[in-house]
Amino acid sequence: MVQDKVVSPEEKGQPKGETTAVVWPPAIYPYQAGIVGGLVGGAAMAVVGTIAGLVLGWGPWYPVNLLAAAAIPDFQTMNPAQLSQFNLSGLFVGSVIHFTISIAIGLLFGILLPMFPGHPLGWSIVAGGILWVFADIVLLPLLNPTMAELVNVPSFIIAHFAYTILLGVTVSRYEKIPIHAARPTEIYPYRAGIVGGLLGGAVMAAVGLIAGVVIGQGPWYPVNLLAATAMRGFQTMSPAELSQFSLSGLFVGTVLHLTISIVIGLLLVLLLSMLPGHPLLWSLIAGGVLWVFADVILLLPLNPIMARLVNVPSFIIAHLAFTIVLGLWVSRYEKIPIS
Repeated sequence: MVQDKVVSPEEKGQPKGETTAVVWPPAIYPYQAGIVGGLVGGAAMAVVGTIAGLVLGWGPWYPVNLLAAAAIPDFQTMNPAQLSQFNLSGLFVGSVIHFTISIAIGLLFGILLPMFPGHPLGWSIVAGGILWVFADIVLLPLLNPTMAELVNVPSFIIAHFAYTILLGVTVSRYEKIPIHAARPTEIYPYRAGIVGGLLGGAVMAAVGLIAGVVIGQGPWYPVNLLAATAMRGFQTMSPAELSQFSLSGLFVGTVLHLTISIVIGLLLVLLLSMLPGHPLLWSLIAGGVLWVFADVILLLPLNPIMARLVNVPSFIIAHLAFTIVLGLWVSRYEKIPIS
């Protein structure tokens, strides 16, 4: 039998004693550390915002309404006095945005922390400054001009530091697990994502249809709004025109909706295979992340009229319904070994 030759560092062109750096750590924090840390930090950040609102004379609802303006276009034209009033839609939308982002950053933080030496608290303080700079100077002017103009910057900075410090302290209380324990050895079959995406998409469509009827726009309003992504003529229609039946709108909107539903179903199947615990938990988180990505980031450049006219609370509920049904359906399948 011919054995492979052992090649020395000198023969590879590397100085003797020098090895290739391993970027990925041998152990990482469990995913629940990031979720719990994100929620704890998010709660602390909300408390700081509420106290700042009271101290500055705006009241407790001002910060959450400012945040909700990222997704509710009508809030962009409100003055500070109006934003200081209680608004159920503002509270719901702002809370979903805040805690979804808090959990997403918590998960990312938990993954990145093992790559850095030292106690997580030190990196938490560094992350607080970076996070504020990115949020206040880069994202807010693009996604939420009203908040960029009206937010109290000192309290906004303090809130970000409160978030990352408590996130770091919470994550550091967890024991790391070997990296191989986090790697999947089995995955859900692809058909679980396809069928789950179709079922979730059907439930999402039902939620949209019911919402259209309840808000007085009729059952065709949501699908026509979605069709406006591809049919530019729909971008100039009034709400009354979008409420009318259109065969082209129904066809285009349905194809868009079900195609995206299947793609997200397949993507979620891959992600769920990598994550511990029941798929339903991750489906709830995915619903929030999916809505924030769709409503706050994608809609305005891709479908301005839908960004302006969509009923945001029902849009959130529809996304959560989609991912919950998808997660429940996927959980019915047995995983298959990765060959």
